[in-house]
Amino acid sequence: MLLTDYISEQDANELMERYYRGDLVSELLLEYDIPVTASKLITLFPPRILKRQCPYCDENLQQKRPSKSAMNDRWHNSTNFPYCPSCNHTEIDETSHRFQQCHCNNCQEIRDVIAAQEVAKEQDAINRYLAKDGIAPVEYFSLNHTQYLYLATLLRGAGDESCEHIIGDKIFGSVLTERGKPVPISPCTEFTREEMMMTLWNSGVIRLSDESPLDGFSIAQDDDGLFVKGVYLNKCWWKQNTTMQDTGYLLSPGMAMDFDECLDLWKKIAKAEIIRYLNVSRDEINLNSPIGPKTNDLIDWILERYSVAQAYNFIWRGVREALHFNEKNGISGKHASNMVISSIRRRAEKAFATDTEVECYGRTEPPSLVAQLFYDYMLGIGERGFTECPNMDAVIDAISARLNALNEDEDESSDE
Repeated sequence: MLLTDYISEQDANELMERYYRGDLVSELLLEYDIPVTASKLITLFPPRILKRQCPYCDENLQQKRPSKSAMNDRWHNSTNFPYCPSCNHTEIDETSHRFQQCHCNNCQEIRDVIAAQEVAKEQDAINRYLAKDGIAPVEYFSLNHTQYLYLATLLRGAGDESCEHIIGDKIFGSVLTERGKPVPISPCTEFTREEMMMTLWNSGVIRLSDESPLDGFSIAQDDDGLFVKGVYLNKCWWKQNTTMQDTGYLLSPGMAMDFDECLDLWKKIAKAEIIRYLNVSRDEINLNSPIGPKTNDLIDWILERYSVAQAYNFIWRGVREALHFNEKNGISGKHASNMVISSIRRRAEKAFATDTEVECYGRTEPPSLVAQLFYDYMLGIGERGFTECPNMDAVIDAISARLNALNEDEDESSDE
């Protein structure tokens, strides 16, 4: 409804002039016999017709008339945008309203075109990057034990049904045990990212897939245009880049044969398990702290002398000691977190110096998928990987026993 629905155009112009001049609204309503409340009168005013035209319709833009109270309101005046009555285009001052935009169909179509062009440019940059990453498939039977293990683990835990791709958003996830309990793919995200993924990518065993989403890439721009400056491991898709297509082989880490490599793998997985337990234990009492060189060196020292299960013992006692000291003395969280490492070091060094027998603590959660495949499947030592200190004798005995068993099976087959 407009004023002209109640009074003539001449009277309407006169009323609006008197309104802005300051006449009382109640008197104007009574005099012109307009049946609305005082606050509703301004809504009946016809819009101002501007000289500027809509860029799409060539019609003159219009603008709502402000109420008297809003006449000197800078915010109201700056947001009272001109609009087109035909296509609903709104003319927004982008210098002062950068985060507002017109939602008319014409403006939306233009934004869609620009967005599509930007996506095409980004995709072109990604395609150029993928072309550099597209090396020839690696001969499957040339892989080492580490590569076999990591590839099988990631395909089991984060692979698609065909075992052609490793899905990025699953690599830091979990798989379910036969009892329905979640088991992480590796002991900690750092191990998955820095050890497993980077080992396979750097050796060409996996490569970026062209099915990766755009947000899996970090795009930047220089004088030559857009380029990929990095990738997000957990957003991209990864193609297994070996000559093997048989899922039976791909999902199997194979049997251990190389003594040195297997001992190195044992130490790496054991260290990751210790780091996870340390992080979880400190997080539970809000004493979380990043793992630095000092802590890394301490864990390496412990693993030369003790098992993961015994390291759990040192960690549990060290965390409890720091928590007790913190509650008693009110020290800072950072100080208490540092005390955890100091306490672990003191206990481990004292136990070693005095040749004290250290009790093995049990697992607080099932072993990770990579630990299961290595301890049970590849090396064949089971929980000994957790309860024994990584050592060459155990590796040699385990591999030798499995080789002897294989030879016996072959002898029996030949006799038949």
